[in-house]
Amino acid sequence: MVETSQLPEFVFNEATVRERWGLEPFLKGCAARGLSRASLWGDEIDKVGLEEARRILARTGISTFGFNRAGPLLGAGAAARTECLDRARRAVDMAAELAADHVLVFSGGLMEAVAISPARGHKPKTHSASFSTMRARSE
Repeated sequence: MVETSQLPEFVFNEATVRERWGLEPFLKGCAARGLSRASLWGDEIDKVGLEEARRILARTGISTFGFNRAGPLLGAGAAARTECLDRARRAVDMAAELAADHVLVFSGGLMEAVAISPARGHKPKTHSASFSTMRARSE
C-alpha cells in the first residue's frame, strides 16, 4: 500500500458517492483515506444544515475545495431571473461560509418556454454575472 503522504493532492467530488453516502460518511471516508479537501454540493449541505456541515468539516479535518453550484442564472421572465440570481447569491454565500476555494457556476440551462432546434441553429440567449456583483447586491 502506498503511504498517503506520498500521494499527490487529490480532491474527491461528493457527487461521486452522493447516492450511497450522506455528507458525514463522505467526509469521514475522505479523512480515513488521508485526503484533506473535498468538493461539496449545496443540496447535500442543505440536508444537514450549514452549521452541522461546518461541525462535520471541523471534526474530520477536511476543508472545502470546490462548491457545486451557483445557478442556473437564467429564467423565463423577470421574476424567474430574480429567483435564479437570488438562489445563486445564496449558494455563493454558503460557499464563502464553508471557505470554498471556488464555486462551480452553472450559468445556463434551457428555459421551459424556449424550444431549441439544432437543425436551425437556434440557441437561447445567455446571461452572466460576476460573483463580486452578485455578492455586492446581496449585502
